[in-house]
Amino acid sequence: MKYAVLSGNERFEIREGELKSNGCAVLQVTHVGVCGTDTSYWHEGERYRGVVIGHEYSGVVVAPGTNRALKPGDRVAGYTQNVFQEPCGHCEACLAGDWDH
Repeated sequence: MKYAVLSGNERFEIREGELKSNGCAVLQVTHVGVCGTDTSYWHEGERYRGVVIGHEYSGVVVAPGTNRALKPGDRVAGYTQNVFQEPCGHCEACLAGDWDH
C-alpha cells in the first residue's frame, strides 16, 4: 500500500508498506481529500513528522473482510483521523467504532 507521510515543514514523502486489514474491509482508494487539519500539519511538518495525511477518502471495496454489509465493487467514502497511522481493530475505542481515538 502507498501512503503520504509528513517528512518536514511543507514536505511529504510517498512510502510503501504492508497492508494490515485486521479483518476490516480492504479498499482501493481513488480519491483523498485535503482538509484544514492536513494543511496545518503540512505547515508544521517537523512537529508532525511521520503522520499520514489524507484522512478523508473514497474508493471501491476490494475485499469486504468481516463486514457483511459490503461486497467487492461497492463504492464507499470514509473518514479516519488517527495519529498512530492505523486503527488497531482490537482496543476499546476501535471495538466501539470510535476510530478517531
